[in-house]
Amino acid sequence: MLQKERLEITNQGELKQSPVPEIEPPKEVANWLEKVEKGDVYLAKPVTDDQTGQTLVTAPSAQQPKIVLPLTRGQLIAGLKQKMNQAIRWLAEWCLRLIKMQPNQVELKSNP
Repeated sequence: MLQKERLEITNQGELKQSPVPEIEPPKEVANWLEKVEKGDVYLAKPVTDDQTGQTLVTAPSAQQPKIVLPLTRGQLIAGLKQKMNQAIRWLAEWCLRLIKMQPNQVELKSNP
């Protein structure tokens, strides 16, 4: 099972990590339980109904949606020139961050 950690704050204000002990199931139910590690599960082929032959579950397909930012190019440039205590500056920084993280999926709002 995955080891999880717990954060504790000491008297000096420092963070201290301590591992959480793993809990073993009782012997009566140990054979009923199956350990499953968390992770991505992918279906090799679609699951179909035995009686009707209808597809019930298919493997998920990753979609890459286009993200339309709330600022135009001019607003983005003007926002980056504002002072740090202005909300438009933070919005412009956030938009710039998205552009850097996902350049192919992000587009700026078109001029009206």
